[in-house]
Amino acid sequence: MKYQPNAPNAKVGMYNLNKDIDMKAKVVAMARRMEELEIKKIREVQAISETPVIHAQLVYALLIGVQSTGML
Repeated sequence: MKYQPNAPNAKVGMYNLNKDIDMKAKVVAMARRMEELEIKKIREVQAISETPVIHAQLVYALLIGVQSTGML
Protein backbone atom coordinates (compact mmCIF):
# COMPACT_ATOMS: atom_id res chain seq x y z
CA MET A 1 0.00 0.00 0.00
CA LYS A 2 1.30 3.42 -0.91
CA TYR A 3 0.42 6.45 1.11
CA GLN A 4 0.78 10.00 -0.14
CA PRO A 5 1.63 12.84 2.21
CA ASN A 6 -1.08 15.45 2.46
CA ALA A 7 0.85 18.52 1.20
CA PRO A 8 -1.66 21.31 1.99
CA ASN A 9 -2.13 20.04 5.55
CA ALA A 10 1.46 18.97 6.13
CA LYS A 11 1.14 17.73 9.69
CA VAL A 12 3.14 14.94 11.20
CA GLY A 13 1.40 11.61 10.62
CA MET A 14 -1.25 12.99 8.24
CA TYR A 15 -1.59 10.99 5.03
CA ASN A 16 -4.19 10.65 2.30
CA LEU A 17 -5.08 7.22 1.05
CA ASN A 18 -5.07 6.63 -2.68
CA LYS A 19 -8.58 6.93 -4.09
CA ASP A 20 -8.80 3.23 -4.95
CA ILE A 21 -7.59 2.18 -1.50
CA ASP A 22 -10.05 4.60 0.09
CA MET A 23 -12.90 3.15 -1.99
CA LYS A 24 -11.88 -0.42 -1.10
CA ALA A 25 -11.87 0.53 2.59
CA LYS A 26 -15.37 1.99 2.26
CA VAL A 27 -16.65 -1.14 0.49
CA VAL A 28 -15.14 -3.37 3.18
CA ALA A 29 -16.70 -1.24 5.92
CA MET A 30 -20.11 -1.42 4.23
CA ALA A 31 -19.80 -5.19 3.78
CA ARG A 32 -18.99 -5.62 7.47
CA ARG A 33 -21.94 -3.46 8.46
CA MET A 34 -24.26 -5.47 6.20
CA GLU A 35 -23.01 -8.71 7.76
CA GLU A 36 -23.65 -7.29 11.24
CA LEU A 37 -27.19 -6.31 10.25
CA GLU A 38 -27.85 -9.72 8.68
CA ILE A 39 -26.64 -11.49 11.82
CA LYS A 40 -28.82 -9.21 13.96
CA LYS A 41 -31.83 -9.95 11.75
CA ILE A 42 -31.19 -13.70 11.93
CA ARG A 43 -31.01 -13.52 15.73
CA GLU A 44 -34.28 -11.58 15.85
CA VAL A 45 -36.02 -14.15 13.66
CA GLN A 46 -34.64 -16.99 15.77
CA ALA A 47 -35.84 -15.29 18.96
CA ILE A 48 -39.32 -14.86 17.50
CA SER A 49 -39.48 -18.45 16.29
CA GLU A 50 -38.39 -19.75 19.69
CA THR A 51 -41.14 -17.96 21.62
CA PRO A 52 -44.02 -20.25 22.54
CA VAL A 53 -47.16 -19.84 20.50
CA ILE A 54 -50.47 -20.08 22.34
CA HIS A 55 -53.20 -21.35 20.07
CA ALA A 56 -56.55 -19.57 19.93
CA GLN A 57 -58.35 -22.72 21.06
CA LEU A 58 -56.23 -22.91 24.20
CA VAL A 59 -56.90 -19.26 24.99
CA TYR A 60 -60.62 -19.80 24.44
CA ALA A 61 -60.62 -22.88 26.69
CA LEU A 62 -58.79 -21.00 29.41
CA LEU A 63 -61.23 -18.10 29.21
CA ILE A 64 -64.20 -20.45 29.47
CA GLY A 65 -62.58 -22.14 32.46
CA VAL A 66 -61.96 -18.81 34.17
CA GLN A 67 -65.53 -17.65 33.52
CA SER A 68 -67.05 -20.91 34.76
CA THR A 69 -65.14 -20.65 38.03
CA GLY A 70 -66.38 -17.10 38.51
CA MET A 71 -62.94 -15.56 38.48
CA LEU A 72 -63.68 -13.12 35.65
